[in-house]
Amino acid sequence: MKSKYLFPRSFQLIGFILALPGFILGYLSVYKNFEIAALDFNVKYRKFPQENAITQIQNFTNEIALALVIFGLLFIAFAKFKKEDELTAKLRLDALQWGILVNYILYYMAYISHVILIETGVYKAKGLFGPYGETDFNLYHLFTPLLIFVLRFYYLIYSRRDRFRVPKLTYLPYFPFRVVSKWGSFLCLTIPLLLQIDLNVIIEIDESLANKFWIALGICHLLLPLFLLLWAFSKNANEDEFTKQLRLESMQLAILFNYGLLLAANMFVFEGSFLGIMGLHMISPLLFFIIIFNFICNKHYWQVMREVKGGLLS
Repeated sequence: MKSKYLFPRSFQLIGFILALPGFILGYLSVYKNFEIAALDFNVKYRKFPQENAITQIQNFTNEIALALVIFGLLFIAFAKFKKEDELTAKLRLDALQWGILVNYILYYMAYISHVILIETGVYKAKGLFGPYGETDFNLYHLFTPLLIFVLRFYYLIYSRRDRFRVPKLTYLPYFPFRVVSKWGSFLCLTIPLLLQIDLNVIIEIDESLANKFWIALGICHLLLPLFLLLWAFSKNANEDEFTKQLRLESMQLAILFNYGLLLAANMFVFEGSFLGIMGLHMISPLLFFIIIFNFICNKHYWQVMREVKGGLLS
């Protein structure tokens, strides 16, 4: 088991040089309304996908800060160590899974905090992640999986430098979790597509029916990450050491692909449209992992079947 798709070792230092000023600039931009005047540009964009394009001055301080943070954390996370071996690969897989799992635990904690604030009417109180709990966490979620991964990985590396034991990677049983998670994910993905109806028309006809549609969409939004987590962290029908190698490769590719798309959207999508990107980012790392992992596993399976068949026929 070895790690693939890694940056050169020198990128580790470059990552720290990028990430630290990125966090500082991001804090100043989001919480102190700081903007770099030289980053004002006239851009043509749509505030929301359904609206006409407008030309407006857009300041890119926020975008530059997020790009610095993401590039920095990616370089730190996926830079080679002096000694890359099976132990390092297992620690990297453990840390990647921690980064994803803990991030979604925090997400659901933020969601519960948000609901409590709504029910109690305490909007100005500081919730778990800010005044509006879940809303603030949508911003943090853009980089928290990488940050948790980096902290966990470097803790494991330096706390187990002279040990050969690694944390045991445990997964949920194939049955019933794989079956339940597949059907749950399918329903949560297809129901919103089926409900792409002009709700204004429905409200005029039956407001209570429109409210039921919104409730259904909200339930899908809440449950989809949970079903994808169950799918990603449940065993394959045949789970072995080689499967763990495929998991590591798939997870690294999913993270790199996901953040590549996010960085592109960060520079070319603005305001309401970017809020949609932030919403998609809640599920895209898991979704990309599941797609890539299943593709690689099936590809390997059919390759083995062809070799066995060829061997039997020869």
